Amino acid sequence: RPQINGFVAALIYKRHAIADREITLDLTAEGIEGGATDVYSRIGWGAVSGLIETPTHLFVRISRREALTIPRRAVPNEDEYRNLRGFIRARTGLSTTG
Repeated sequence: RPQINGFVAALIYKRHAIADREITLDLTAEGIEGGATDVYSRIGWGAVSGLIETPTHLFVRISRREALTIPRRAVPNEDEYRNLRGFIRARTGLSTTG
């Protein structure tokens, strides 16, 4: 099943408005805001349903099928990554799984 999900995700990826585009996310006290230059979204912390951490990414789950992806390479160093993760945890009350 994970292989099938990966295959389906690869097929539909190009249909998304932000596929292969650089996006910027701002984490504020109210939630997460950001997007590309012409596509902008705002998600309140109450909409976050899970945090999934891997060695290379932090996934902020907002539904069963959607998550915001934060690549660890986008954060300058490990201390700032821990601060970012702590900031999200403090606002959502969630712990990370992975």
